Parts: sequence; C-alpha cells; structure tokens
Amino acid sequence: MPTLENLKDELFVKLDKNPLLREFFKDMLEERVSNKDWLRNELVQIILRNLATNIDMIESILSKVKDHGLSLFCQMSNALSGNDGDFDNKMTDLLAEINGIAWIIDHNYSEIEKVAETDDKTPDFKANKENELFLFEVKNLRVPDQVLHTVFVQMEARALAEPEIYKKQFNFDLKLNEKPYEALDVDDQHQIVQFIDKINQALSIQESTARHTYKRRIRGMDIERDFKCSWKPDNRYHSIGHQDNFFSQLGYPSYTKKLFPLIRKTWDAVERSIEQLITHDHNDAYEKFVLLNWQKPPDFRMFEELRSKYEQAVKDIDKIAKVINPKLHILLL
Repeated sequence: MPTLENLKDELFVKLDKNPLLREFFKDMLEERVSNKDWLRNELVQIILRNLATNIDMIESILSKVKDHGLSLFCQMSNALSGNDGDFDNKMTDLLAEINGIAWIIDHNYSEIEKVAETDDKTPDFKANKENELFLFEVKNLRVPDQVLHTVFVQMEARALAEPEIYKKQFNFDLKLNEKPYEALDVDDQHQIVQFIDKINQALSIQESTARHTYKRRIRGMDIERDFKCSWKPDNRYHSIGHQDNFFSQLGYPSYTKKLFPLIRKTWDAVERSIEQLITHDHNDAYEKFVLLNWQKPPDFRMFEELRSKYEQAVKDIDKIAKVINPKLHILLL
C-alpha cells in the first residue's frame, strides 16, 4: 500500500512528463501537498490516474495561452496559491478562466489582458479586435450535483491512498430531498467525510454496507440526507446509483429530466455577471461577453442530446440578456 510520501513522489514524476502542466501548476501543487487532504484535489487525481484526455485538454489550452503571450501565462499561473484554504474550488475556477482565454484567442481577439481587481465590480478580461475593446466575464458553473461529486472525489482520494482495500465495486444509494443545485457548506463537507470514514470502518471488518444519516436546516426547511453504500468483493468500484434512477448505471448523472435546476443555476450566474459588466462599463461603450464554463468531474460522460439541449437553453438566455442590453453576449465554452 503506497504511503502519502510515495504518492507525492509519483505525482511530481508524472507531472514532469507534462511540461506545460508542470510549468503552470507545479508551484501551486507543491504548496497544496504540504496541506491536509491534498488527494481530494481533482487535478492531483487526474495526474495520478493518468487521465490522458483531461491532461491533453489542459495542456492544449495552456499552450494557446502561452503562445499568445508569456506575460499573461505567468500572470495566470501566479493568480492562486496552493496554501489558499479554498484552493481546490478556486483551482477549477482558474481552469475555467484559462479555458475562457483559449476561446478568446480562438476567436481572433488580440491584446488579451487580465483586468486588475478593484473594490468596484470588474470583468475578468479585456481584449481588442479590429481596434475595438471587448470585455469578458468567465463563469465556472460548478458540478450540478455537488453532493454526488463530493462523495465521488472523496472516494477517489481514499482509493488512491488505499488501492488494495478499495478493490471493490461500490453502488451508492444517495437519498436527497433537496434540489440538486443546493450548495454544500462546511458542515455538509464534514458529514460526507464521516460517511467515507464509515465505509472505511465497514471495509476493515469485512462488512458489505455502510450508512450515514444527518439532518440540517435549509431556508427554514428540515432536510435529511441519507447516504448508503454497498459493495461486492474483488471488483474496482465504478458505479454509483440513486434510488429514483437519477444517476446512470455508470455513475454519472443523466440530467435530461433534471435540466431545469442547471438552467436556473446558469441564469443566476449570468445575472451576477451582467450586473458586474454593466457596472464596470457604466457608459455602455463596449460589447460585453459572459463565457460559461460547465465544470465536469474527471470521468463525466456528456451525452450529446443533453449538450444540445443545454446549448439551446444558453441561446435562449442570450436572447433575454440582449433585451436587457443589446451589447451583451452569453456563450457556452
């Protein structure tokens, strides 16, 4: 069974094989692994699990940013410290911003700059095209079901640290009463850790199920979360289920029937972005873009049918935004 020090060494050996990832993220990851629970970081998991598709995608967008200008590349790589208490979430937001820059480059804008943050509302970037200035705000739409995603990331962290114990097939039954766009707070995170601890305890005494239930209050309503997990011997876990078949057999959400919560979440993000852009450009002098990045877990399978439906929903939101201001543009990366 590998020790945490073994895994750290493996992480940086694998990181060194990807030159742009190493150049951009090495300092951040060196700081991150000096703090607790570093195996829960999604980029760490992608690198340790050799997820080539994800690594190639990140390397590709980093290459575009670096080719555009070394100063912007360096500015973005220094934008976040691995010692930040919320580094894991902020890292996914940083990846979204890099993806946004790559989109701006692909659409023939030049002189791309990160807008300095002030006490006032500011966009993320500004750029030129045909001697005109454009403003850009990138919004990272976090994973639609944060409960499932958090459990999955926690399980991956344990599986990396204890691969022999975790050679099982896990089938999750997550009973959730609230809507999937509810955010997780610190207590939720702590409760999910307790659930994973119970799985570990059950595994150590060769039981085949684990369960953790707790209650909390959200906007005046009592909410009960009931986590259950069962497994079969001798198979690496790969499946996560839900009592009403909300999640597919492979363990990834099928959101075709649950698209509305994601659209509502998108509109909430767009509203905040519009306010930010209009406040900054109070004279309405420039074309203004909201670039939406749909964050996906490392193993997320995106069905084309859903993607096309969501793209249409974003186009409808764009039409609504143009009623507010014709110079607003809402686009999905």
